[in-house]
Amino acid sequence: MKKNFLMAIMAVMTITVSAQVEQGFRMGLRVNGGLSNVTGEGDKMTFGYGLGWVAEYNFNSNLFLQSGIGLENIAHKQERIDGTINAYYAQLPIHIGYRFGLGDMSSLFVQAGPTVGYGLFGSKVEWYNNGGGYVGESNYFDEAERFDLGVGGRVGLEFSNFQISAGVNYGVLEVNDGYHNLSINLGFAYMF
Repeated sequence: MKKNFLMAIMAVMTITVSAQVEQGFRMGLRVNGGLSNVTGEGDKMTFGYGLGWVAEYNFNSNLFLQSGIGLENIAHKQERIDGTINAYYAQLPIHIGYRFGLGDMSSLFVQAGPTVGYGLFGSKVEWYNNGGGYVGESNYFDEAERFDLGVGGRVGLEFSNFQISAGVNYGVLEVNDGYHNLSINLGFAYMF
């Protein structure tokens, strides 16, 4: 009896999701904002943001592959630097995801996978020593690596063509000696 009941619920969920997202390709736009940092001693999280194009292939009503290209701002503050450091990356996530139906027009989704990033441009940074004396200035990417490889994921709700999600991305490669990119954000997307 329990087995039949569970099978019936799964069938209804599958039919519900089928009404929302059909098999095949779709695209959209995403904006996000939240906290970002370069993990390391003396670094503090601050506001970072991003926007980009989303491309999604739905294998069926539940399983999907999502990618796209976006411009991400990884910002942070450091004790030895005056102001906020902003680094801008072109990022390409490659996430596999799964949808769970919640009704006729909504679903919960989870996705995760690698992210490839390349530093396009960054802040001009004024450096100070621990005593507060001025050391000099340089472009952020004069000191930091441009190529970044990360792992990330998102969890969210989809209502019709609108998505609201929370995501995290952690750079596994060092952008500087012992430092890694980290962003935690809330995002909004519209899928066409």
